[in-house]
Amino acid sequence: MNLKALIGKILRAEPLNALEKAELENLDCDRFSEEKLADLQREKDSLRQELEALRQRQHMEKLCAQLHCSDPDYLEFRARRSRIDPGDEAAMREFAAELAKHSPGCFTAPIAPGSSAGTPPASAPASGGPEGYPCDRIGALAASIGEAPDAR
Repeated sequence: MNLKALIGKILRAEPLNALEKAELENLDCDRFSEEKLADLQREKDSLRQELEALRQRQHMEKLCAQLHCSDPDYLEFRARRSRIDPGDEAAMREFAAELAKHSPGCFTAPIAPGSSAGTPPASAPASGGPEGYPCDRIGALAASIGEAPDAR
């Protein structure tokens, strides 16, 4: 069994058989040089830095989605340039509001989805109204004729 698999088994708290225990007892730790250990430490540090950068990037993208900013890199760049910590959410919100006034190009307009026609007037029949008329011009005319008082 190779050493990597053996260490993985130990980390998962799986029981070791007699052969694996014997292999651990006979393991020569002197064969691991200081150079290899230093390489492993550098790789570990590099992976930690990469993980932290990915977490910061994810945080910045979420914040930009909330602030309607289309360019998280630009927002982070401007914040760092203005000596604002991108991790401080309150300061970033204030900074983004100020930046949106001066540089609106990287911000989107906060609009509600749907048509720009707005809500129908109160006098217009609702879709599928009480008589089940379709919501179109002919249906609206038929509904208004049907609701008109009799001329007697």
